[in-house]
Amino acid sequence: MNRTTKKTNERRREAGQIVKSIRLVKEVHRRYSWELMKKYRMTGQQAGALSIVAHEPGISLGELGEHMYLHISTCSGIVDRLEKKGYVKRSRGPEDRRVVRLHVTPRGRQIIRGMPVSGFGMLMRDIHGLPAKDVHKVCEAMKILMKVMKIEWTEEKEVSHGR
Repeated sequence: MNRTTKKTNERRREAGQIVKSIRLVKEVHRRYSWELMKKYRMTGQQAGALSIVAHEPGISLGELGEHMYLHISTCSGIVDRLEKKGYVKRSRGPEDRRVVRLHVTPRGRQIIRGMPVSGFGMLMRDIHGLPAKDVHKVCEAMKILMKVMKIEWTEEKEVSHGR
C-alpha cells in the first residue's frame, strides 16, 4: 500500500470516528431527554435550569442564561414552562424592579430531589474540570466542526444553520 492510500484510509477512519462520536453523543442526549420527559415531564434544559435555580436562589434570568450558555430569551421560555408547572417563581428586586429573581418552589424542590444531574450539567462540570489547554483544543475542534457543518454561532443569536 502506498503512502497516499495509507493517508486516505487513515483520514477515512478518523472521519468515521468523528461521525460515530457525534451520533453517540446525540443518542445519549436523546435517551436521557426521553427518560427525563417520561419520568418528570420536563426537558433536559428545564431540569438544568431548575437545578441551577435551586443551587443559587435569587439568581437573575440573565445570570441563569450565563450559567447555561443560553440567550436570555431562551432562558425566559424555559422559566415560563417551569413557572407554569409550579416549580419556580419569579420575583422583582426591591431596588430595581426590572431585575427578575428566580426561586424554586417547594414543589420544585420535591421534583429535583430524585432527579439525576442533567447530561449537559455533567458535561459542563466535567469540561470545567479539564486543563485549560484541553478546553482550548476542544473549543477549536468544535469551531472547525461547526464551520464544516455551516453552522454560525454568535452571542446575539444562538445558532444559525446555513444549509
